[in-house]
Amino acid sequence: MNILKLDGWKNGRFYVKYIDSELKILEIKASFFHNKVEEMNVYLSESKFIVQTSIKGSEKKNKYELSVKIKEYVNKKQHEHKENTHRQKINI
Repeated sequence: MNILKLDGWKNGRFYVKYIDSELKILEIKASFFHNKVEEMNVYLSESKFIVQTSIKGSEKKNKYELSVKIKEYVNKKQHEHKENTHRQKINI
């Protein structure tokens, strides 16, 4: 799957949210996006993609939300310090 062809891209930025009752499914999706971005960056010499994922939710309500943000940086050398991030906050 090519993430550059997904709906949600606008001006070099991608944003999407997923909601599920299974936390594990959202963790797998977050890993998928991180892996795809890392694979893309291997082949890019001038630019760089950064992915930020965040999972939040409630164990009591059995409802979780994954937010995915991907941004393209045109100048790879200028943004070498930027790294992929993942955050997770679950209320018990």
